[in-house]
Amino acid sequence: MVMMAEERRYDEMMDRIFHPRHIAVIGVSSQGAGFGSGIVRALVNIEFEGSIHCCLLYTSPSPRDRTRSRMPSSA
Repeated sequence: MVMMAEERRYDEMMDRIFHPRHIAVIGVSSQGAGFGSGIVRALVNIEFEGSIHCCLLYTSPSPRDRTRSRMPSSA
């Protein structure tokens, strides 16, 4: 009976991976171009029924980023 519970838990974990209810896409451009934006368009085109969370990335460092990083801005 323990094996049945473990199999059910495994099936639930796999279901979350292959049938997500929410997806976060990191690297979506605010201009609508690029890889992340293409992923979002594909999800919309296949009529993904869950929620899509877009995370913007900025190419130029903000002053806040410079205070947290010791890397030179040219790196």
